[in-house]
Amino acid sequence: MYGAMNNYAQLFRDLFRKTNGFMLNWPLGKTIRVGDFFTLRAGKISVVGNIYESYFQLSISDTFSKDLHRFEAPLLEPYDFDRMGWESFRPPEGMWNIMSGCYTNYQSKHLTKPHKKKLLPAEVNIYDTQFPLPGGYFFASSHPHYCRMPHFKEIHKELIRRLTTEFYNFHRIYLVTDVAAVKDFSVGVSAIENAVIQVSRSDYYNGNLIDLVNSEETFDVEKVFGMETLKLKHEGGGIAFRAKKMGLSIKAKDTLIREIFATKDRDIEKYAVELIDNELFHLFPKIEINPSNANEFFEWTDMSLEDIEYFLGGSLA
Repeated sequence: MYGAMNNYAQLFRDLFRKTNGFMLNWPLGKTIRVGDFFTLRAGKISVVGNIYESYFQLSISDTFSKDLHRFEAPLLEPYDFDRMGWESFRPPEGMWNIMSGCYTNYQSKHLTKPHKKKLLPAEVNIYDTQFPLPGGYFFASSHPHYCRMPHFKEIHKELIRRLTTEFYNFHRIYLVTDVAAVKDFSVGVSAIENAVIQVSRSDYYNGNLIDLVNSEETFDVEKVFGMETLKLKHEGGGIAFRAKKMGLSIKAKDTLIREIFATKDRDIEKYAVELIDNELFHLFPKIEINPSNANEFFEWTDMSLEDIEYFLGGSLA
């Protein structure tokens, strides 16, 4: 596992599963746009560019996409969807609220003074959220909304040519096709055993920390101990995404494997490692990739949990 990413591992895995394939952008809270293409390494997402930048000159036929003023890869502020022209919809209620490895205890004055509707400042209710082990987490958000690229099937072959031979020389790259934007979000991840977040509020609230931060009532942070990260009511925007991954096609892998076994150098283990990293073509000058055959060597697949594990420090097959 890649350094401190170990503490974030369960959050990334669980949220990817629960939201059907969304990954939180990194660093947490940084915004990302539909059309961004990026490389992925252990603990690092590096955005290279955006396919809606003018130099890409994509052949998009639908009418609203030709209106470049409306279709300029906006940052997706949560309440501007109508003017952006993207396919947009709202996820099921509660999908973007998730917690694991933590629990909340209450120290409520209302239990001893039930006749009081409001407490005095000295009588606030205390809520302790405890994390017994490192890697416990909670993630809460308000007003989530999805925006989707409406024409990926129309341009996916053209994108392969652009990204592998015409403008770039990528052998593996990721493309953001969906963005999840929120009004605000709260996230906490524990770094050590027995980490704790203690908050207070003047009225009694029977719920966990997600319920508390998502409510309209204000609260105060009294104590934080042992947290890797903690953001409460942080400004939102496009903070998570679904992506397509462009990588070697089955035909390309077969071709490379045949070349490996045909070479005089029998250091197969060395070649296998380079094959995993998609940096093998330069070893075999006879293999020529150009705009006319690029789609035979590369293909798009959905970003998967395997890619999440790669980001967290694992290997990629």
